[in-house]
Amino acid sequence: MMLHTWNQQLDAHVHVHAIVPVGGPSLKSPDQWKTACPPGHETQNRFWLVDADVLRLAFRTTFLAGLRRLQARGELQLDGEWSPLQNAAAFEDWLKPLESVKWVTYIQAPPTPDTTPDQVLKYLARYMTGGPISDRRLVRHEDGHVTFSARKGTQAGGDADDVEEVMLPGVEFVRRWTMHILPKGYTKTRRFGGYSNHHRKRRIAARNTLRSPSAAVGTSPAATGLFSNGSASVWNIRPSLYSFQSRVFAKNLPLPSA
Repeated sequence: MMLHTWNQQLDAHVHVHAIVPVGGPSLKSPDQWKTACPPGHETQNRFWLVDADVLRLAFRTTFLAGLRRLQARGELQLDGEWSPLQNAAAFEDWLKPLESVKWVTYIQAPPTPDTTPDQVLKYLARYMTGGPISDRRLVRHEDGHVTFSARKGTQAGGDADDVEEVMLPGVEFVRRWTMHILPKGYTKTRRFGGYSNHHRKRRIAARNTLRSPSAAVGTSPAATGLFSNGSASVWNIRPSLYSFQSRVFAKNLPLPSA
């Protein structure tokens, strides 16, 4: 899971990118293969790993529970105009309305049935390096202003074919860029579940055993069809991955009442 804090115009846009295996060794029983059960409907001729509404609710519930834990431990930095939220009751009054806000999730299936796990990983790997803007997007620096290109439109992240030039005063450009420097010691990329540091070595060994040529393909859960349309399930033949993004619009969060 990778954290990003910017959008194309370098504004605050906190979101995470994650890769999720369709199947793998069970965390409880490593000698058994566990296969995901996607929703029984098809959207845009593609099958999704999970229902977007279920994912949206689960992410919101987990995220808000994490905020509550951090506040209770005094580990949230709540200074200045946010200082009233150091009070537990005030924090809860501020957080409660966010439970009814519809959060945004975007699930991206592999583009084709022939997409390999390596291709999915390569696509997502580009999010692991680099900063909020690449050199090729910088257009000019004149008269104390910086001009750069950015996607625009209503789609998440902007429309790929609709690009405009954005001009900012140099000071504002630097302010936006430095806003995305993570605090010292903050980890941008984390692994969870079977790929966490605690489970990864054992899980990979179990995966290699279950995927070995000597495994009984005909009886392995990995050989059974995953999708309800009865087609050959390429996602079960190898450890494919889905990706999803979930965004928290921090800039739209209300300030605590004075």
